[in-house]
Amino acid sequence: CQARFRTALIQSSSLSLAAAMSLQLQVNGMSGQICEISATAWMSGLQINRELVKATGIPVKDQRLFFGTIEIKNSSLLKDVTGDAAVASISLVRRPPEHSGWVMAVLSSQSGLQDAPTEAREFPEVVAAAVKRWGGAQLQFASPELRGDRDLVLAAVRSQGDALQHASHALRADKEVVLAAVAQQGDALQHASHALRAVEEVLLPAVVQHGDALQHASDALRADKEVVLAAVAQQRDALQHASDALLAADTKVLEAALAKSINAVHHVINANKVVVPAAVTLRRPGRAPLSPDELHMMLDATDPVLIWKEMYEEIASR
Repeated sequence: CQARFRTALIQSSSLSLAAAMSLQLQVNGMSGQICEISATAWMSGLQINRELVKATGIPVKDQRLFFGTIEIKNSSLLKDVTGDAAVASISLVRRPPEHSGWVMAVLSSQSGLQDAPTEAREFPEVVAAAVKRWGGAQLQFASPELRGDRDLVLAAVRSQGDALQHASHALRADKEVVLAAVAQQGDALQHASHALRAVEEVLLPAVVQHGDALQHASDALRADKEVVLAAVAQQRDALQHASDALLAADTKVLEAALAKSINAVHHVINANKVVVPAAVTLRRPGRAPLSPDELHMMLDATDPVLIWKEMYEEIASR
């Protein structure tokens, strides 16, 4: 008896859950309601497309579905789009007959989207095809709405990091999008929002990929030892973008750069950094301070780490 009760309870719970996840979709077109279909919240956009083929005869490739202004993509789950609604109204927009031709055109033309008609640049599949075939820079020719499409922008920056410059302002402030861009091209950091340029989690992969990206970091991160050392390890010249305060306070950063090349210190001197400006010269016993030219010559002729340590000791003693 107890076993039958438990079975009945499980069946009842299952039926209740199924009922709770049922969804009635009202499908509308330009001239009004087209049809209604029964669905579940766990159905994907592609499954809805296939149901609409049965109801309307419109091929999947010609359908675009929207819930308000949100496009329901093939991989979208209805529950993530419509929420807990038991009844939802969606719009069916039929792609123009030229759609397939536009895709073929951007794939075959080396100019990609650049010469495509304005209407073609408004379709995600057309822009996605151009980005996949010709690279992320194609994003610049997409409609303003599609330059704010997260999936398209992610595909573009993963292909070509500096495509980030063509993304909407909102996506240039999106951490995941910016991380994808700087992982592909560190210097894409310059196109990120000012707020993200101050985030160490974003800066480190950027300078690891391209040390010179340090120049686009916030003042605080240009004074961050870990970030600067990572930048210098990738590109010795990145030292010139480190903060004066860090260089003056910590010999490890200079030693890391000097271990790669004496040119790193030349960059610092030429940039008149506080740590070794023209006025700072190595004072040797019984001799006048070295001129900047003499200092350069000495750096060229002597072990750089040794010279730096001597210079630092002299500066510290003043």
